[in-house]
Amino acid sequence: MDSLTQLLMGAAMGQLVLGKKEKGKGTLIGSFAGTLPDLDVIPLMNSSVITQLSHHRGISHSLLFSVTAPFLLAWLCQRFIKWNISFQRWLIFWILAFITHIFLDLMTTWGTQILWPNPTRFSLDALFIIDPLLSIPLLIGCIMTWKSKNTAPIQWGLIITSTYMLFAIIAQQYMTHQFQRKLDEQAIPIIQKIVRPTPFNTLFWAVTARTDQDELIMAYARLWDPIKHIQLSSPIPQNSIALQPILNRADVQQLIQINKGLYVIAKDQDHIIIQDARFGRLGGWDPSSQHRFVFNYYFNTQTQTWHQSRPEMPDAGKLLKGLWNKVFK
Repeated sequence: MDSLTQLLMGAAMGQLVLGKKEKGKGTLIGSFAGTLPDLDVIPLMNSSVITQLSHHRGISHSLLFSVTAPFLLAWLCQRFIKWNISFQRWLIFWILAFITHIFLDLMTTWGTQILWPNPTRFSLDALFIIDPLLSIPLLIGCIMTWKSKNTAPIQWGLIITSTYMLFAIIAQQYMTHQFQRKLDEQAIPIIQKIVRPTPFNTLFWAVTARTDQDELIMAYARLWDPIKHIQLSSPIPQNSIALQPILNRADVQQLIQINKGLYVIAKDQDHIIIQDARFGRLGGWDPSSQHRFVFNYYFNTQTQTWHQSRPEMPDAGKLLKGLWNKVFK
């Protein structure tokens, strides 16, 4: 989930658990706590892009970390922050700050190692990484509580946000069922798929599905679209054979595990390119779109090194207008 939403959720935990003490400074320490797990990227900054992908949302996003690290942090807070707050209250605060952070990330598609050291990544695929309907209630609630020192606004903000997340989970399950019905109707054998919301909403959904013919199928649909209106894309060759020269590399296997086998392989003179198909193409809801996949990983066959590339963003206004029209027209 985006950093702003994580910061707001942490601030909300500070306001609820630490309360009005010390002139509401719990909002500030809560904001820090809500973003702390994402600092796992700092020690990885000089590592390869695949190492960064493999370890981000790892130990600091695990249940093990969330129920052990708070004991040390609660002790440090009670020892060095001279507030009239008990160890038990500090402990509850830190546990809630970390658990809510994990759950927000779990709602997205990227994948979170909640059972670390088990490397399996879990995702609910129910929210886009930025969703105003998730963030705005928290923002309003935090501001009103900070100004009034009354926790009722942030309580309502959390109720609205939690209800929206529940709706998103139900919608994701429903759209998974709808897309599967369409695939079954076309007798397309699927061995893996991801159903996710399109940017900034939970009304318009996308599927990326892998067949047993080394091909991908994609489609988009609104919550209220009948099965007959869902249009599947033409098969997209994965071209997995082009991956053979580097398939046995550990970092390649890590990347395939992360993207759950949903990729398209391309090549140029010096590179083998793994295009992550989980998130589709920029503007992929427009049938005429020729935009590239959102995340692309280039392996240089000469230097044996990686770099990540994202396509140049097309006209954002046109892209969002097209998305709006797809949802509401």
